[in-house]
Amino acid sequence: MKTPVSLSRREFIGQASLAAAAALALPRRLRGAASEKKLGVAVLGLGNYATHEVAPALEVAKYCRLAGVITGTPSKGAAWRKRYDLPEASVYSYETMARVADNPDIDIVYIVTPPGTHRDFVVAMAKAGKHVISEKPLAPTVAECDEMIAACKAAGKKFSVGYRLEFEPHHIEMVRLARDPSFGPFTKMRGGFGFHMSGRQWRIDKKLAGGGPLPDVGIYVLQAARRAAGAWPVAVTAHELPKTRPDFFNEVEEAIEWTAEYPGGKICKGWAS
Repeated sequence: MKTPVSLSRREFIGQASLAAAAALALPRRLRGAASEKKLGVAVLGLGNYATHEVAPALEVAKYCRLAGVITGTPSKGAAWRKRYDLPEASVYSYETMARVADNPDIDIVYIVTPPGTHRDFVVAMAKAGKHVISEKPLAPTVAECDEMIAACKAAGKKFSVGYRLEFEPHHIEMVRLARDPSFGPFTKMRGGFGFHMSGRQWRIDKKLAGGGPLPDVGIYVLQAARRAAGAWPVAVTAHELPKTRPDFFNEVEEAIEWTAEYPGGKICKGWAS
């Protein structure tokens, strides 16, 4: 059995997620020429993830390049313009972002803002005639997700979620092993994802986050289990764990545990915190 290649999150964004989005965005007849024309990506939202993961990855991506930024903070726009040698006309505020419609250098807008803001940005960028990538989780509600999908369909534009692990070698190998009959019946899974949060941020603001650790980082466990099981769960039970900092986590859960049952008797026990 081959050992999966070990790559960093930044390398995966550069080599997989954005490359896949580029392939989706190109008409089929042009995909063979993808290496000749890098698709221009405008990053909307210049926070930590955009600054330290997305932008550096775009510098090494095979099929995409940074072509513009959209930000609510003028100083960030100026810093990115200087750092990446962007044209002044390719730096937009939230008030002027509709003008990306007139910028032929921008093919895709990658939205890297809190989930509670995704719907409005996705709809606006689809109306501006751009393909759209939105960070996960897609939105706080199914209705908002449906609006975003409909807006991109109406505009004739591709819509993708920035979920890189669909392309990550360890996860691909996990799925292969789960389907390999030589190991015997596959029935049990366990997974968790948590981290320590020292200061207040959008993740504990229910309006911006849409929920607590489950949609934020528990989604990785849920998605991995779904892929390994090869199906959606048929039953789920869950409970919130007692809060150790109730004054801090006063709008969302601090930690949650769940059990998901899948067809064929497969079970996953998961947690997020």
